[in-house]
Amino acid sequence: MLTPAAIRDIAIGFQRSRVLLTAVELKIWSVLGDARLSSAVLAARLGTHPRATDRLLNALVSMGLLEKSDRLFANTAASRRYLD
Repeated sequence: MLTPAAIRDIAIGFQRSRVLLTAVELKIWSVLGDARLSSAVLAARLGTHPRATDRLLNALVSMGLLEKSDRLFANTAASRRYLD
């Protein structure tokens, strides 16, 4: 029997994969490289909307795919190794 929790898990699974695939398409990890950049700087380099870029980057942080400190984003050790 399909439960509300199961439906939520399906929706969240799609959202998480869409975030990952969008970041791959934009080459977020390669643009970051070894740098620590703000979302505004990344948006300028990617040619994307600053607010949407900030949301995407924060979603990646929540998934453990980026680190954030003092409003600057950076690759994690794993993202640098597997996604850059």
